[in-house]
Amino acid sequence: MQVFRILLFVFTALTIISLCHLFVLRTFIRAFPLIDEKQTDLLYFIVGLVAFLMPLSMPIVKFFPNFLSRTAFLAAAYWMALFFNLFFLTLFGWLVSQLASLVGREVPTSAVLLLVALLSLGVTAFGLLKAAYPEVRHFTIEMENLPKEWQGKKIVHLSDLHLGHILGNRFMSYVANKVAEQNPALVVVTGDLFDGLGGDFLSYVPAINELKAEKGVFMVVGNHEVYTKESSMALALPKTNLQILDNKIVEIDGLQLFGVGFPGLSGEKGKAVMEYFRANLDKNKPTILLQHLPTSMKQKGNNSAERHNSTYWYPDTNFELNRSLGVDLQLSGHTHAGQFFPFGHLAQKIYGGFDCNLHTLGDFQIFISGGTGTFGPPIRTAGRSEIVVFTLKTKS
Repeated sequence: MQVFRILLFVFTALTIISLCHLFVLRTFIRAFPLIDEKQTDLLYFIVGLVAFLMPLSMPIVKFFPNFLSRTAFLAAAYWMALFFNLFFLTLFGWLVSQLASLVGREVPTSAVLLLVALLSLGVTAFGLLKAAYPEVRHFTIEMENLPKEWQGKKIVHLSDLHLGHILGNRFMSYVANKVAEQNPALVVVTGDLFDGLGGDFLSYVPAINELKAEKGVFMVVGNHEVYTKESSMALALPKTNLQILDNKIVEIDGLQLFGVGFPGLSGEKGKAVMEYFRANLDKNKPTILLQHLPTSMKQKGNNSAERHNSTYWYPDTNFELNRSLGVDLQLSGHTHAGQFFPFGHLAQKIYGGFDCNLHTLGDFQIFISGGTGTFGPPIRTAGRSEIVVFTLKTKS
């Protein structure tokens, strides 16, 4: 089933990306025609190869990691970072030209496309910087019955770092230094610390262990940890100072912290975990839930196909079950806030508005991180990479 999904993804991605490249190329050739027909044919061939590079390099670097596959993947990732912007700006420029023609106005297409090219480079450079240097965001969270040991204390929330072939030790150390500046009592990572396409995971352990907090560093796994079958990841995690909290509860100075591993609770095992939560969580104590998905902790669906669709396309953002356990604050990630324009709008629609930022539903609050890192092209044109700092306060 996984092989079929990968092949379907590659085929679909190849088709869409190839058509987008063809549109951009034809638009520019019409505005700047080449004299030699052979040059035009060669250009089509080169652009065709480039279009195929990203969707093909992803499974190749995952299953056959080596210098050549990593180099191809890096080249493809940075090209796609530029091409996303080039395509949408070219499409916008083309629409402007067509509308102008309809009303009898002539717009110099070559000038429009030169502007498109310059804007694409500028937006891409800005997006690369937004991704490379996560923004530190601050929020105050009020909780009832907050112990004095937690009054004014800080919790740092990281999610979706995607350490792998693109983001590695330098990025992790940068994030750890920013976290240290906050002097947090607690650091939590809500999944996708590692990238599903692989990487030298063991080499990231020293940088990960730069994450330090007074009361500990905790993590729940995300879809990329679950889907990654590399033995190096299984060897790397136990060597870190991260405490994995999947389907477990810890109490730290009167604050309850518990986690639900990806993809959520289902079947008999899920029922047993839910019974464990109900029996051991005290609703009179402040409680924080860590879960990669910004959804109910229970998966919808009666079989694997239905559960897969509910995870990615029809998520359950009714948080009644989570609230029934007395959860004061849920911390999640996964969505990347879309990462690229216009996918931010798609993420917002899929998750019913619970795609990023802080939301309050009565006594229940949920924060969805837009991600500390990036997946695929290391660029942000939707949202910004973020390190989130919560200061706890007794509810007045």
